[in-house]
Amino acid sequence: MNSSEYVIKLNKLINEFSIEKEIISVLDAGCGSKQILNFGSKAFITGVDISQNQLERNKTVDEKILGDIQRIELPLSNFDIIVCWDVLEHLPSPEKAMKNFSRLIKKDGLIIIRVPNVISLKGLISKYTPFCFHKLVYKICKYKSTPFPTFLKWNISPKSLINFSKDNNLTIQWLYFDSSWIEMLKKKSFLLYTIYLGFGFILKILTFGNISISKTDFVIVYTKVNQGK
Repeated sequence: MNSSEYVIKLNKLINEFSIEKEIISVLDAGCGSKQILNFGSKAFITGVDISQNQLERNKTVDEKILGDIQRIELPLSNFDIIVCWDVLEHLPSPEKAMKNFSRLIKKDGLIIIRVPNVISLKGLISKYTPFCFHKLVYKICKYKSTPFPTFLKWNISPKSLINFSKDNNLTIQWLYFDSSWIEMLKKKSFLLYTIYLGFGFILKILTFGNISISKTDFVIVYTKVNQGK
């Protein structure tokens, strides 16, 4: 399954969730300048971002809030869907954002998270290389997007986000590991792709297979099972 295929799957999941609702309240946490998922015509979308410039460029959200998702105060149990797409890795305290999401989501609501896999080679490179290296890679690969400083804390590893559900009245509806970044790197720069694979195989041997080469990102979808605390 490539990236477009799992986005289609997520859109289908959102559509099935929304089909019997008159309106759905969506929080796009760290919305940036564009929307990845399709929430349909029933959605009222609140976008929160720390960048005023990004908010001004975003034409898809209905309400724009300048703020930090790690500490922003919004009405409790207010949203049917919360999506946080490639944002948590840029936060110094992502667990605070996740706690916020668990308080803001309604009973039976969906929380959709996409984040790099910190225990992949790509994740480790992102975590431990300087920001200037990230900008260089973006330049070599001619990425259209702009890189942001990356923290990629261990508490947003797959295991940590799976365990997060147990203490926050959530169940995991779907977990998917994405490998499409590898193919994208191959198309953008075959030299970097070759270096990545070579270094990855060595590291995988040294870590007894505990570091993934291909599972570079993952998506996790939670459902709120009760209101709890």
